[in-house]
Amino acid sequence: MSNKISNSNSGKGSRSAPAKSITKKPHCVHISNACSEYCQAICDPFHAKPCGVPTYPALPTYKYEVFSRGQSYTGTQGVGFVGINPRALYANDREGIRYSTALFDNDSMQNGGTGVLTTSGNSPFDANAGANAITRFRLVACGLRVRYGGTELERGGFKIGIVDPTHDSLTGRTAASLLEEKQAKRFKVQREWSTALWRPVLSEELEFEGSGGMPAGTNPSMGFLFVSPNGTNIMFEWEVVAFFEAQGVNARGQTHTMPDPIGFGAVQAGMNHMDGVTNKSTKQTHESMMSKVIHYLEEGVSRAESFIEGAGRLYTAGKTIYKVGKPVAEALELIGA
Repeated sequence: MSNKISNSNSGKGSRSAPAKSITKKPHCVHISNACSEYCQAICDPFHAKPCGVPTYPALPTYKYEVFSRGQSYTGTQGVGFVGINPRALYANDREGIRYSTALFDNDSMQNGGTGVLTTSGNSPFDANAGANAITRFRLVACGLRVRYGGTELERGGFKIGIVDPTHDSLTGRTAASLLEEKQAKRFKVQREWSTALWRPVLSEELEFEGSGGMPAGTNPSMGFLFVSPNGTNIMFEWEVVAFFEAQGVNARGQTHTMPDPIGFGAVQAGMNHMDGVTNKSTKQTHESMMSKVIHYLEEGVSRAESFIEGAGRLYTAGKTIYKVGKPVAEALELIGA
């Protein structure tokens, strides 16, 4: 009698075990805290906190917030404005904000003249702190928001918001010229906030500069122009917030920002889809931006996996060629590369 045990899967009527289906695990993508804070500062600065730019070089910096608030009026021609040069707000004696009073006698944004006032933010530094680049500064994020502040009886007209695409001066631009620009947005006069959001568009805006490299404050590059009905004087409230980093002798209380080049690249890619001027809540802008950032991170993970898989196949092909002496084309075909 044979002691052999027969295979239960052999013989007539036997069935092979079903092949196991391999399900690819979904990507688990996380955005670093540094990139999350930076993304919120760009999209929703009025509800964010001071932070750093999560890129190299990884140097400790002092993070600080600058804030200012005021009122603008339409003038004798029924036009008013508020405009800012964001990078100039790094110092409390650089007047980076320009706005109109009821005496304003022009129909375009202006650096000065009748009915134009200037002011700065509440920065802890003055321009002398950055003399000879002893202390250097970098703008992280900035927002300007406006809303109607007058009576219901006088409410009317419209407002135009714009962030110049290359951060050039808005001086001299009228309502008619602004409405010809793709980046400009026209809104009804309302009591809800409309917001203009700064983001870096030039390579030098990601660099640290001393006072000599920072703007003096003239030539606003983002702002709102107001046009009232029938040339009446109406009032608008505005608020500005900006976040800066400082490094050097006068910058105390420095902290590190963890570099995250992949996350930073995803945030930059998401910025390309962000409206520079919006009538929506900046919280909505932030949520929309974060979904795009996660998309770009997932895309990056997929590309990385494809690269790793491709590199593995080439490595296996190389071993095949070396061990069995197969021609390159035949070896690649053998492993399915």
